[in-house]
Amino acid sequence: MPDTSGPDVRTVVIACDAGLSTDRLLAAQLTRRLPRDVHVAHHAVDAIPAAASVVLVQRSHEGRLRSHLRHDVPVVAYDSGASGEDLQRLLTAIRDGSSVLG
Repeated sequence: MPDTSGPDVRTVVIACDAGLSTDRLLAAQLTRRLPRDVHVAHHAVDAIPAAASVVLVQRSHEGRLRSHLRHDVPVVAYDSGASGEDLQRLLTAIRDGSSVLG
């Protein structure tokens, strides 16, 4: 599984299925919690931009995402909300410069 370290993360993409407001809320939360030089965006699962450093996706959409995504992009799957363990690990890795996938 591909990995990257925190300092290499420039674009965090939240992959969404239907553009639900929960994905937009998560993007807003991450924007506030990440360094200013990290761009946060949300895109459809099947339309992830090439500039993505890491992609966040709800666990239920992970398989579909991986079929559309370059194999060298790390994926963090989560169950719900920005307080999940996987998301906290991502935030810490980006801030501290450690491995994104822990």
